[in-house]
Amino acid sequence: MSIPWDQIEKKPQAQHKVTGQDLLDLRAAKADLEMQVANINKELNKMKTTVAGDQSKIAAMESAFAGKDEQMKALETEKNAATSKIAELEHMTKAFEEQLNAISNQGSGLAEQLASATAKIGELSPLPVKVKSLEAELETAKNNLNEKISSLEEASKKISELQNAMAELEAKAGAADKQLAAAKAAADSANAQLGPLQDAASKVPALEAKVASLTSELDSAKSKAESAQKNLAEKEAVLEEKEAKLKELEPPTPSSADFGLEQRVTCPMCQAHEIKTVEDKTRVLSYVGHVPLYAKKNVCKKCGYEF
Repeated sequence: MSIPWDQIEKKPQAQHKVTGQDLLDLRAAKADLEMQVANINKELNKMKTTVAGDQSKIAAMESAFAGKDEQMKALETEKNAATSKIAELEHMTKAFEEQLNAISNQGSGLAEQLASATAKIGELSPLPVKVKSLEAELETAKNNLNEKISSLEEASKKISELQNAMAELEAKAGAADKQLAAAKAAADSANAQLGPLQDAASKVPALEAKVASLTSELDSAKSKAESAQKNLAEKEAVLEEKEAKLKELEPPTPSSADFGLEQRVTCPMCQAHEIKTVEDKTRVLSYVGHVPLYAKKNVCKKCGYEF
């Protein structure tokens, strides 16, 4: 027999018949719902903890992304500066090479002038005045040649320094390219890891909705159970009141002592008179509330026979 919920809702103040098994089933359903809600709440709290950890990881990854972006921008800026410096050094190198070629050409002209002056000295050796003049010109040409040679050496030294600087800048540019590629790979890997975390976060609203639905069902079941228990308590109170009235109306039962007789119970097996009366747990006469009333049976103290 199921609980007549429709009748109870129509007449909540009236008394209704409810079996004990229905109440036990309702209590079991209530306990089951409470256990389900507790499990779902536990799973939800675990999911919230996981989502909170994932969100902190996402925040850390976003912060790392921001740092990587700044590092990538700095590396790109350094790379651009290095490229500009390399172009400037190449231009300076080209200018120094042109200057070196001009100095070499001038050196060749001075060497020719020196050879010409030496030839003239040989031709004009009888003429002391011309010899001194030519020697002076020769000395001047030698000084000019030495100065040009020194300038040529300094230019060669500067060209070597510029080439070394260009090599260092090219090495830095290569290292910056490698760091930039590594940063881009790390960003791609982090983006791939964000997908499962976002999926886990999207499941939280569905779990919360399920918990809210089960909580609503549990509240409804609790309300119905409380109503049924209240009706049962009212019925038990009415039953106890009626039983008390019936006991008041029952006539007194005369005992054998009232008639001057002594009645003794005899065991049908051994004919002994040592008999005790106990409750027969196999025979339920009625219930007072939740307490059963059992029938009585006789037990022989001598042979143990029950009758």
